[in-house]
Amino acid sequence: MLVAEYPKTSEGIIFTGDTLLRGNVGRLDLDGAGTPEQLYDSIKKLFALEDYVAVMPSHYGKSQCGVGLSSVPMSTIGYEKRFNGAIDALSDRQKFIDYIKALKTMEIPDYHKIKRINMDKQKN
Repeated sequence: MLVAEYPKTSEGIIFTGDTLLRGNVGRLDLDGAGTPEQLYDSIKKLFALEDYVAVMPSHYGKSQCGVGLSSVPMSTIGYEKRFNGAIDALSDRQKFIDYIKALKTMEIPDYHKIKRINMDKQKN
């Protein structure tokens, strides 16, 4: 996660990667995704930011990397605090863990093949 603030202005932007998406949170069933507890803690930290901070997620729209994502490629912390699909579950750690485990994610065709190709490219 990268947080940047424009110098001498009240504008801010955060690149949330696979953590906070437009309309929901990242999926944890993919390799290296972390735990529900880690995701919960990260989202809570993000929601402590000012409402005006722009959110730039890594996925949106019809991406298979999330569930119920908006097709709009950016958001704000304030918007996500109000409309994110996971917001009710964030009131309690166990409730959030149960929410994550119940998410119905789509299978990504050739996921393991794509992952292997990407890992091989990183080695070269």
